[in-house]
Amino acid sequence: MKKKRASIAVLAFFAAFLLGDVAWFDLLQGFDNRLADALLRLDGRSHEADPDIVLLVADERSVTVIGEEIDRWPWPRDVFGEVGRAIADQKPAALVFDMAFADPDLARPKSDETMGALLAGVPNVYFPLVRQDPSGDPWGVSLRALAPYVGLDPGFAPDAKANILLPRALRRDVWRLGAINFLPDSDGVGRRYALRVDVHGWPLPTLGARVAQDLGYRVPNRDDIVLAWPSAVHRTISFVDVLDDVRRVKRGEASLRPAAEFTGKIVLIGANATGVSDLHPTPRGSSEFGTDIVATAIDNLKHRDFLGTAPRVVTAAIGVALLVAIWAAFWVGLNSLAVAAMLILATATLYGVAYLALGQRIMMHIATPLLSAWASYAVLGLMTYVAERDLRLRTTQMFSRFVNPVVVAQLLAEGGFPREAEARDITVMFCDIRGFTTLSERMEPRALIDLLNRHFGLHVELIFRHQGTLDKFIGDAMMAIWGAPVDDPRHAEHAVACTLDMVDALQRFRRDLPPELSAFDIGIGLHSGKAIVGLVGPDRRPEYTAVGDTVNVASRIEGLTVTVTANIRNEALAADRLHTANHSSETSNVCASTESCRILVSEETRQRAGDAFDFVPRGHYKVKGRSLEVDVYEPKRRKR
Repeated sequence: MKKKRASIAVLAFFAAFLLGDVAWFDLLQGFDNRLADALLRLDGRSHEADPDIVLLVADERSVTVIGEEIDRWPWPRDVFGEVGRAIADQKPAALVFDMAFADPDLARPKSDETMGALLAGVPNVYFPLVRQDPSGDPWGVSLRALAPYVGLDPGFAPDAKANILLPRALRRDVWRLGAINFLPDSDGVGRRYALRVDVHGWPLPTLGARVAQDLGYRVPNRDDIVLAWPSAVHRTISFVDVLDDVRRVKRGEASLRPAAEFTGKIVLIGANATGVSDLHPTPRGSSEFGTDIVATAIDNLKHRDFLGTAPRVVTAAIGVALLVAIWAAFWVGLNSLAVAAMLILATATLYGVAYLALGQRIMMHIATPLLSAWASYAVLGLMTYVAERDLRLRTTQMFSRFVNPVVVAQLLAEGGFPREAEARDITVMFCDIRGFTTLSERMEPRALIDLLNRHFGLHVELIFRHQGTLDKFIGDAMMAIWGAPVDDPRHAEHAVACTLDMVDALQRFRRDLPPELSAFDIGIGLHSGKAIVGLVGPDRRPEYTAVGDTVNVASRIEGLTVTVTANIRNEALAADRLHTANHSSETSNVCASTESCRILVSEETRQRAGDAFDFVPRGHYKVKGRSLEVDVYEPKRRKR
């Protein structure tokens, strides 16, 4: 009961921890995130990037070549204007600059004007803004004045200001703005993409959400989405390749690139070179190109394949179900390895379900319930191990006194000694030393104890050898049982065989005794039947024993051995006298007056022993506690 109460406490603890963590604490969120990342990478293998989203990248080669031919980074703004205008002429779906252009080019002020002039009138060009440290808000820009450039009605807090980085190097008539703030989780990894940034009640759209909204894609009414990552980045073109082609055309040469390369495409222009890269950790990798994060968000919004998250109640229900299943398995006594196998199967199943759920664009957080389940398994398994170790120790200590070590090993293999008393069909043996009182009066105490120990040691070894269980010593008597605690369908046969060996051993034992102990003898009684077998006594000192009528009858039969022996001798003496009277001139050869009946068995034992022995009837007797007389027999080995 203590073990079961402890297991209930473990279940309650882990269930409370799980529910608390799912509802409030998120202590295991990091494990959930890493597991989700692994599943997302696996799912991304079948998720291709949208070919109509193109990245134009200022990569290492572009920075090197343009730095040698035109100017080092940052390049003159008219370079971006030329390329942007050429792409705009191909009528892309959107032209998105993922570059701040926050500070005017003081060294080349005309390049800013040129870029603005080149992009003026382009209806679908977009630039980023960055929400900066809120402590600078009192000196920031008016959000009401900013509203037209972010596509908001000026109906929110009219006096609000915010510290926002804007593309001030460019003319305001080309501003179509969206925020590009990175939204990392607590471990620094960007798994979500913000759709809006709340600034004093103003829901400033992010760059990806603004582009998607203007292109007619349905943007969900929420703060962020969980991104579904394609297997690789979107199609990427080196900036210098397009710039070279633009200038080639300006020189009157034929273009070497497709005429409608960007028609209908969403083109994002960003930098991805050493010293100018905007890199962030994401589930797809530790250094994800910031522009491709925006591209992935637009891709997800276009195809509506961003991820939803399974409700927390589902996570909690999965975890509680696992905890209850593990607890129930241990409660009913399943082996720890079997429970582990079940939990491994459940873990694999949940992984499979979570992966399939990604195909339905649902992210399931299963790490928290799985970790809770495995932790509870570890605790309950340890408790079971300790309990089984204690049980093994108690079983060994208790039964090694009573039964053969082979039987102890069998008991342990079967789960230990029986915890509840039970009715069993057994054979009970009582063995008593005849005339012990007289014997004890003639012997010194030390010599008497030595005699008893030798006698008991000899016969206990035989009891163990014949698969019996030593029940107890009662002064000079001993009680043994067959058929418990381990089942033995031949318990009566084994018991009779044991008593015959005991008598043989007695003869050898007596040969080593001094002459004054030549009368040392024993009586043995056997009876078979139903008895209640189990632990009896206080919790600290229980004894394994058998109680009931079967035990009482066996004891009474042992007492009859003296009576039967006397009857046998009287009958032998009478026969001897009769023989002498009839044949006075002959010497008697009967010599039966010294015969002793040392073993008596009941009719029930005789029947259960079958044909393994011969049985000599020795009459029927009235015994105390029984209304019917008891038939007794003396067993003999069959002659071969």
